[in-house]
Amino acid sequence: MAGRPSLAGLNDSPFLVITVMSLISLLLTECISNAAVIAILLPIGISLSKSMGMDPRVMTLAVALPAGLAYCLPMGTPANAIVFSSGFLKSREMILPGMLIMAISWLLFLASAWLVWPLIGFRI
Repeated sequence: MAGRPSLAGLNDSPFLVITVMSLISLLLTECISNAAVIAILLPIGISLSKSMGMDPRVMTLAVALPAGLAYCLPMGTPANAIVFSSGFLKSREMILPGMLIMAISWLLFLASAWLVWPLIGFRI
């Protein structure tokens, strides 16, 4: 069955799956609410983790934690909406620093998943 997409190659790199799921969660939460992102992605992530033999708690953290890292747009967090609605900031003044903070936050999340999670018993 050549040309048919398969996730079988991902069994060798569960950290790649965590990376991709966390990035999708992070990007979606800029456009829709955190709870909606989790409600959409968590069932997919849990079934994916079960099929890969991963601990479902790891996938839960990989989806839920980055969903709280929205810093760019007004719909990301109530604080951003309040600041933007004041009229003192333009979208561009929020997006550029927000993207930098979001990228740093995501890299710190990945570092903690790689280095800290195994120490507290989460097998990746």
